[in-house]
Amino acid sequence: MSVPVLVTPATAEVVGVSDLKAFLRVDHGDEDGLIGALADAATAWLDGWGGVLGRAIMPQTWRQDFEGPGPHVLAMPDVVTVAATVDDVAVDVIIEAIGAGAAVTAEGVTGTLRVTYTCQMPPERLPAAQAAVKMLVAHWYMNRETVVTGTIATDVPMTVGALVAALRWRFV
Repeated sequence: MSVPVLVTPATAEVVGVSDLKAFLRVDHGDEDGLIGALADAATAWLDGWGGVLGRAIMPQTWRQDFEGPGPHVLAMPDVVTVAATVDDVAVDVIIEAIGAGAAVTAEGVTGTLRVTYTCQMPPERLPAAQAAVKMLVAHWYMNRETVVTGTIATDVPMTVGALVAALRWRFV
């Protein structure tokens, strides 16, 4: 499998600062920058091919190059659109569902097949991803240091682990 390259990152936030402030019970704007940075870090940890979920939360576009007609398995699940080219000329592809992912075939193609696809988490899974981001931000907001004098440092809440396990893409 070729390594996917991010072409267009997500432009929508998984959880906005105002929602995070409500979750954290913060009613001032003094730490909006910190809360936004923590949200970005939580999203980066979870999202995309390199994130622990191995899938796109919000819509984003990826590219992979393959040799020959295929079938070729796309690295990301939840594919919404697919386009393919050979030497910058559009070619038709056949898309097959495999497990939670997709495979593409371009019959008769020789050379490098460049596949560009948009993917995003199904809407019914988005609330769990939003909850994971909120809990991570809350944990990091409350526990800003690795070691806290006079108390025991805590790991990421078990609930986040359960949500991640349920959302993680497993190639079948």
